[in-house]
Amino acid sequence: MDNTQSSPSPEQAPQGSSFLPLWVIAAFGILALIITAYIFTQIAGPLSEIVLGGDPEIPIPDDVVLEKEEGQSGSASRTYFYTTEKSGCEIASFYYEHGARCTTQPFICNPDGTQNSTESFVTLGSCRYTKDEDVTGYSWEVYIATNYPEGPFTRFRILVYD
Repeated sequence: MDNTQSSPSPEQAPQGSSFLPLWVIAAFGILALIITAYIFTQIAGPLSEIVLGGDPEIPIPDDVVLEKEEGQSGSASRTYFYTTEKSGCEIASFYYEHGARCTTQPFICNPDGTQNSTESFVTLGSCRYTKDEDVTGYSWEVYIATNYPEGPFTRFRILVYD
């Protein structure tokens, strides 16, 4: 019995093999990874804010004190109450400089942001900011009251809608 096997001659090798070269498979794999990474970077930010509930960026002036924070209140998702010794006009100017639209009572605020003296408490006005984005838009409003006779001079609250 002959246990020797001979290797097939080139004439006996199978012809028309349908295998792709390894470098072609590797190139398609790398291309698929690049496309997947691109798609992921496009949806990761908005998706994480939806899932994790990213906090909107709300500017807060210096030298203010957070007195109270509330969760859901009416249509606002959060409400913050602040006090400060700054004038109400300074607070309104701060939010105007940060992109908010502000409306104040006539003749109380000067164009330079200073406040004319008033003898009693006054609801100065409000400022509103809206950031429209595809998925993660939000807005906030600031309501300002000033000339408190006791305690901090100015009080304002921020309502966040997201």
